[in-house]
Amino acid sequence: ILGTPGYMAPEQAQAEPLDARADVFALGATLAVILTGQPAFVGASVAETIQKSAKAELSDVLARLDACGADADLIAVAKRCLSADRDSRPVDGRA
Repeated sequence: ILGTPGYMAPEQAQAEPLDARADVFALGATLAVILTGQPAFVGASVAETIQKSAKAELSDVLARLDACGADADLIAVAKRCLSADRDSRPVDGRA
């Protein structure tokens, strides 16, 4: 498994084949840091953070995004990028 644990798409943490939508997930995690101060997944250890990613435990980041007070459209973009289902994410960063 390669990548930064707090920013990994679930399929990346599960060592599945990747495409541009894994990068879109990382973009969503980056937006989460900008808007909330923390990436998508936060654990007490690297292993715990990777587990949260592999299980797509997104409730914490989604709650943080809801509470951040940013523009609703920006929050919606971040949430769409952070979708656990890769087919629900934009196909690439341009989208």
